[in-house]
Amino acid sequence: MEYCDGLTLDKYILQYEGKSIDRKISYNFMSQILKSLVKIHSSGIIHRDIKPCNIFIKNDQIKIGDFGLATRYSNTGKLLKSKKIEGTIEDRKSVV
Repeated sequence: MEYCDGLTLDKYILQYEGKSIDRKISYNFMSQILKSLVKIHSSGIIHRDIKPCNIFIKNDQIKIGDFGLATRYSNTGKLLKSKKIEGTIEDRKSVV
């Protein structure tokens, strides 16, 4: 884990309210988000709470955070039971 003091994606989007975000930037962010999800899933983790306030941006680099609802799954495809349930905390800054 690392500390991320960048913007969240929802705050980034709000900065551009009523304006258009450059298509290359949008594609870059989406590509990074999808690559991050592939890496997370290949590690046997399902995030279960992907949304703009859990995606952090710093220096045009995307980080996914808030793994409080994440669940591991076995190589047989079965979900492993989680022993705790948490919701999103807006000011949480820990990311993977």
